[in-house]
Amino acid sequence: MASYCRIFHFEFKPGNGDAVRVLASQAREVMQRQPGFRSVTFFADFDNGQGGAMSLWDSPEAITAYIKGSSGMMRVATAGLFLGAPRTVIAEVIETD
Repeated sequence: MASYCRIFHFEFKPGNGDAVRVLASQAREVMQRQPGFRSVTFFADFDNGQGGAMSLWDSPEAITAYIKGSSGMMRVATAGLFLGAPRTVIAEVIETD
């Protein structure tokens, strides 16, 4: 069975490491309640203000439903945190042996 990922990358204002950690925790809680969600890994370079997540899902439709359903909450949670617009890629995961 194929799986799909969402790669979400953003730049954040220096000194906001705690806010990024809170955002990751909140996003994980919301994702875990979504149909088709498998897992998520968050990352951050606190010195350079780069962060993001890679989440795994059953389908692109599950990812899209999560994005649509969480966009309001995410706007509130990220207000004043991001520098510029975040970038998102949705892609099929390539399994290799």
